[in-house]
Amino acid sequence: MLAEVEGDGIAIPDDVQGLVEAVHGDSEEFDWNVSGGREAKAWAEHKGKETAERSIAALCAVPRARQVAELHDLHALEGEEDEWEVSTRLGADSVRLLCAYEQEGGQLTLDAEGRQPLPEMPEDGRMPAPRVREVMRRTIPVRADWFRDAEPDTLSPPSSWAEHPMLGDLRVLRQPVRQGKAQAVTIGDRILSLHQDLGLVRE
Repeated sequence: MLAEVEGDGIAIPDDVQGLVEAVHGDSEEFDWNVSGGREAKAWAEHKGKETAERSIAALCAVPRARQVAELHDLHALEGEEDEWEVSTRLGADSVRLLCAYEQEGGQLTLDAEGRQPLPEMPEDGRMPAPRVREVMRRTIPVRADWFRDAEPDTLSPPSSWAEHPMLGDLRVLRQPVRQGKAQAVTIGDRILSLHQDLGLVRE
């Protein structure tokens, strides 16, 4: 196309629109409403895919915790899809992963230094909200299929958390601490570690 240009050259931006239309066609040549046309077929496929994805997104969307007053709120979301807080990418189930540290004495802590032990569930079964927040704010949403080949109970939370509605569903990555430094963990065919700047790193 450029080889056919006559004269001293191409004027920018004056000549750009004409060149684009010469290659891709003037927009007036495309009638998206003509039945059976290539453009109409492509448009119908696009709209069909968009409708299907919106339907699936509506099933995956989860409201913020403080927005839920009753059960109905869990499946009656207002607003557009881009206003919703969804749990994960379309078609990918996710879990929340807590990267904990296993000290040389066997104690699990929230920090590599070993100053913050994982909170134990009180005897009455009521974990104080601040302790729950302390744990949950350290969790990371991760694709569930990352752990498909993990050995049973490798990532299970502490047994005292089992009945808690939030903590009981966590996966816990136990990073061994050796000489003050956290080590990577092999889970199935993946090696995972928590980097201070990069976050969760998968090798």
